[in-house]
Amino acid sequence: MMSRNENCFWRKNVFHLLSLTLLSLLPVVVILSWIVSIYVDDSVNNLLGSNGIRWMVSSMVNNIYCSPLAGVVVFLISLSVLYESGLISTLMTLVRERKWSDGSLSLKKRRALMLSVGVVEVLLVLFVILMLFPGSILYTAFGTYENSALQQGWYGMLGLSAILVGNVFGYSSGGFVSSDDFMHAHTSLLSKCSWYFLYLCLAAEFVAFLDYSLMTPYVVVSVLSYILYYCPLLYITYMVMCGDDLENDV
Repeated sequence: MMSRNENCFWRKNVFHLLSLTLLSLLPVVVILSWIVSIYVDDSVNNLLGSNGIRWMVSSMVNNIYCSPLAGVVVFLISLSVLYESGLISTLMTLVRERKWSDGSLSLKKRRALMLSVGVVEVLLVLFVILMLFPGSILYTAFGTYENSALQQGWYGMLGLSAILVGNVFGYSSGGFVSSDDFMHAHTSLLSKCSWYFLYLCLAAEFVAFLDYSLMTPYVVVSVLSYILYYCPLLYITYMVMCGDDLENDV
C-alpha cells in the first residue's frame, strides 16, 4: 500500500504526463491530417496546408475560449468555498459516523449548519417563485425555457448559491474571520489545481484540431471532449469530498 507522499508523487506525475501527452499529440494530429488528406481521404482538412495554417493561427485563442474554462473557474471557486468553510467536512463527518446527536458536532457548528440549511431553503423557495410565478422574468417574453435567462444562467445561479451557503457556514462557524480568510477560501482550489488550467488549454487545442481536420466523426470528438474536460474535475471533487489535501498534487 502506497504512503501519502508516494500517492501524491504518483498523482502529480500522472497530471504532468497527461499534459505532456496532449502537447505531443498536437503535432501528431497535424502530420496525420496531412498524410490522410493526400493518401487516404481528400475530404480531410490538411492542417499543414495554407487554409489549415491560417486556421491554426487565427483560432488559437478562440479554441481555448470555446472550452468550458469559465464554467470550470465558477465550479472550482464554489467547491473551494464549501471546502475551506468546513461545510463539506462537517457533512461528510455526519454521514460517515452516522451520528446526528448533539455530541457529533460542537454547538457553534450545529447552529452554523442549521443557518446554512435555512439559507438553502430560502434560495430554493426564491427560485421556485421566480420559475413558477406567472410571467416569470427568468423565462423569455413568450414564457418559454429555450434561450431564456434560466437556461443560460442556471449554472451561474447554482454556483453563486453554493458560494453564498459556504460563506454563511464559514462566518457563522468561525471558520472565516478576516478578509484574508475570505480571499483564501475563494482562491484555494484555483491555486492547488493550477495544473488543470494548462491541461484544459491543451485539451481544447487537441479537440479543436481533431474537429477541424475531420479525421474523426463529430460524435467521437464530442464524447472525447467531455472525457478530457471533465474527468479531472471528477477527480478533484472526489478528493475534496474525501478530505484529501491537493496541495502536494501540483
